[in-house]
Amino acid sequence: MTINLKKLSLYSLIALITIIVSCDKTNLGPSSTNQSAGKFANEILSDSKYKKLVLEVLYPEGFSPNQQSLNNLTDFINQFANKPDGITVKERVIPAFSKSELTVTDIKNFEDKQRGEYPSGDKLSIFVLFTNTGYSEDTENAKVLGIAYRSTSICLFQKTIQDNSSSSVLDQKPSKTTLETTVLNHELGHLFGLVNNGTDMVDDHQDREHGAHCTTEDCLMFFQAETSANLGNLMGGNIPQLDAFCRNDISANGGK
Repeated sequence: MTINLKKLSLYSLIALITIIVSCDKTNLGPSSTNQSAGKFANEILSDSKYKKLVLEVLYPEGFSPNQQSLNNLTDFINQFANKPDGITVKERVIPAFSKSELTVTDIKNFEDKQRGEYPSGDKLSIFVLFTNTGYSEDTENAKVLGIAYRSTSICLFQKTIQDNSSSSVLDQKPSKTTLETTVLNHELGHLFGLVNNGTDMVDDHQDREHGAHCTTEDCLMFFQAETSANLGNLMGGNIPQLDAFCRNDISANGGK
């Protein structure tokens, strides 16, 4: 998913969160997590195998997420995923990336070297990387804020998020927490297999023209690349929610 910052409406922000969709479960290790986003949806949503979840959050100094954003992410997962033994967040500071932009190959190579938590026993893990860079697919008119690039891996381009958020409403930008939470939840939605990308649809609501996104315009998983330039609900701090279609899909695939 890619977020287009030329048009900063609610929908264009969600639109530009671009996903790259590109065994034995006792100890899955690196090879098991090297699958496309959505392929581990049932394992994330249900408690049939994994009873607890570790969020491994890495970021360079000065590019950490707001604590409230991480709290919101945990609440979002708890709302839809069955993890009766709880969710643990493990944060780690990493050296800053020397490049000004990263490719998805750069991100995958970094994860392969730095990821410390893998699914094991009844514990599932999700890798959450925040960078001090932009993304290699950024253009002058379109910036990427986040990607879901593997079955248990997401990356947020924190410098881009910081450049396009503010603590003051006078700047006509959403707050950092609102923007971070929107991107985090949207990317997790893709790890949940939404839309029709690892989690089957109960009712048809896929916007096929735009890939793994929802046809409902006010849904968290909606995609619309061309809209009027305004901040909409994000300016008021209202984070988009999953609609009934997406919720039904999650419930049918082992979620709440």
